Amino acid sequence: MSMKIVTWNVQGLRSRLDQQNRWKLRRDLEEYLSGSVADIIMLQEHHLNSTQSKEVGDLLPGSWRTIWEPAIGEDGNHGGICTLIREHLAQGLIHQESLIPGRAHFCTLAFQGQRWNFMNVYAPNSRTERATFWERIRLQVAGAEEWCIGGDFNMIESIHDSSNNNPIVLQGRERKQWEKLCVHLNLRDIWHSDNFQRKRDSLLFSRLDGRNSGPTLSRIDRIYVGEALEAKGGWYRITPGTTFSDHYPVVGHFQLHRKWGLFQPRIPPTIYTVIEVKEQLSNQWSLPVKDSSASDKLLAKLTRASALLHEIVKTRSKDAQEKRQR
Repeated sequence: MSMKIVTWNVQGLRSRLDQQNRWKLRRDLEEYLSGSVADIIMLQEHHLNSTQSKEVGDLLPGSWRTIWEPAIGEDGNHGGICTLIREHLAQGLIHQESLIPGRAHFCTLAFQGQRWNFMNVYAPNSRTERATFWERIRLQVAGAEEWCIGGDFNMIESIHDSSNNNPIVLQGRERKQWEKLCVHLNLRDIWHSDNFQRKRDSLLFSRLDGRNSGPTLSRIDRIYVGEALEAKGGWYRITPGTTFSDHYPVVGHFQLHRKWGLFQPRIPPTIYTVIEVKEQLSNQWSLPVKDSSASDKLLAKLTRASALLHEIVKTRSKDAQEKRQR
């Protein structure tokens, strides 16, 4: 079994609801949604209120369960997110919750004997507001579960995710809050995971911004996953050629039938310089394993080391938080 997840900032659907453009909206929605064969689609910035959301929902081809988060602002034309779930997966929907109006919500699905959480986010443009945004999400969700987060993050973690020295790179308080959230939910960007192959026809960036001094390409639309989904592996693609906006759909394809894979935990680089951590890893690596073949033994050792590093980071983060509270 495999699962395909798409995240896409559509940059406004409301303007296409008038009589003249309604047919184009229906055509474009049908063309993409029918052709994508996606299981879960996360849309951002739809600019629709509750009534308009229902009208667009009626245009969706196929069997979808939709979770709408109406647009925000005085005139109701800012932000707004929607998560579409194929009906065969939606039968396992056991929970849905709004975290931040118009900007973040998640749902919990049960399949393959496990609970999986899928979060859709549309982050603010302001660095200060984003720092608070990441903190609010972290304080509202449980870290001891499996997560997949897709959306428009309106920032990049590295200058390598931009075509120039982009000012939206993480820094200051936002970086601290973002890293806390990633450690809390065991998140990793599948673009940088060795378990995911990048399709040859994939674009390198998901957004073309020509509003400033010159065109800027960036990868602000991303998909992050936790331990179990990263271990499954799969492929990743930024899809060219859409009519809706200057954002391109980002697709993650997960091989759910895979039993083996290596989880690459998000470990702050400074953790490796701690003598105590080095000793713990050395002691655990020397422990015997029961697997017969050399490859199975190596995999078992690497998996145990990964789990140990993850627990060390969680413990140190918790101790640091308690120390600050005192």
